[in-house]
This record gives sequence, structure tokens and C-alpha cells, in this order.
Amino acid sequence: MKILSGSYCIAFTGISNQDSIKPQRWKNALGQRVVKYNMPVSLEKALVDINEDRTYILGITSKKTIVKKFLENLKQKTDILKTQIVNMTGYGTKAIAFETEKGEILKITHKNHFYRNRPPEFFDVPIYKRGHIKDTYYYLEEKLSQEHLPSDAGQIVKKQIESIGYKTFDYNPDKVMQIGMNKDGKLFLLDSECARSRTIFHTIFRKITKLLKK
Repeated sequence: MKILSGSYCIAFTGISNQDSIKPQRWKNALGQRVVKYNMPVSLEKALVDINEDRTYILGITSKKTIVKKFLENLKQKTDILKTQIVNMTGYGTKAIAFETEKGEILKITHKNHFYRNRPPEFFDVPIYKRGHIKDTYYYLEEKLSQEHLPSDAGQIVKKQIESIGYKTFDYNPDKVMQIGMNKDGKLFLLDSECARSRTIFHTIFRKITKLLKK
């Protein structure tokens, strides 16, 4: 699944109307139609906008029943639903990524974004907070840059993934759309679904290993 959740390249495509609350329409580096609000709005407002916009025909943004489920389930987690959003950075088949007013990334997904419920690893984008209500999952993540990445960034992260027994999925090491870099120049995988445990036993082993290191 391709989803931009870090820093991204955008091209202006016009303003929906003159209402300052209405989002501006943009295209991200993947060519997805995303939006930027002229002033912060709640996650609830952003999800309602997506659910009511019938021009979304790709990815999870076109699955209105799932977006509606996001809204229904997150009513039990009001602190997440009230998070102030400044733009939607991208989406995939199961997830929508937003940038918050605090400069973090809030990712809302249908079901667990970590394959076989694997634990977050050192190569994954740092997660500040995560949880779920039923099959709606949320992840508050560090915002990473995708500018000035080294030419071998994809290969570097691929080796990190494989170094502890994971395999890559839907991942092209010659492209860097799933790679982000922090201020210290450290590389991370943006899309956790691109790293998959080989068996359920590998997932259990990694969870035990991480618990023992605490």
C-alpha cells in the first residue's frame, strides 16, 4: 500500500471555495488529491469532509462505510477525534494520514497496520501514541522529511528490515516513497505494512525479544 505520511511534495490545484474553513485541494507526490486547511480543524471535521466528498474515488477515501466507521468508533476516543488537523497528507487502501497542528502525523487505519500484529521495530517511523477502538486503529507518529534522501535510502532500510528476520512486501528499494528521514539523518520506514514477519512464530519471538530488552 502506498501512502505518504511524512513530508511531501505538493502542487497547488485550486481552492474549493472562498470559505476559510474549506480545504484547499492539492496533489501530493503520488498524484493523490489531498487537502490543506486554511486553519486547523478537528479530525472529526476532516473525516466528515472526506465522507461527504463524493469525488474521492480511490483508496480508502472512496470507502464511505469505513470512513463512517472511523467516526463512529473514535467517538469513544474524543482526545483523538478532537486532534487539530492542518492537512491530509495521503491515503492508501487501508489508511489515511493527516498532519496535526503540532507538526506530527496522525494515521487512521482500518484494522491493524502492523502485519500479524508485529511489534514496532527500530526501522519503523517513531510512534508517540497508538491504540484502537474495535477495528479502527490510530497512530500518532513523528513527521519525517522525504527531501534530500541518500540515493541508496531504499536499500539501507531494506537491509535493516531483513537484518532481524522480516521480509519486505510491496516495497521497491529503488524508490523512496516509503522512506523518511529525521533531523539527525536517520532513515525510517513510513509504511509498516511493507515489513512483514515471515511466520506468526517470528512475530511472537520479536515480541518476547523486545519485552526482555525492557
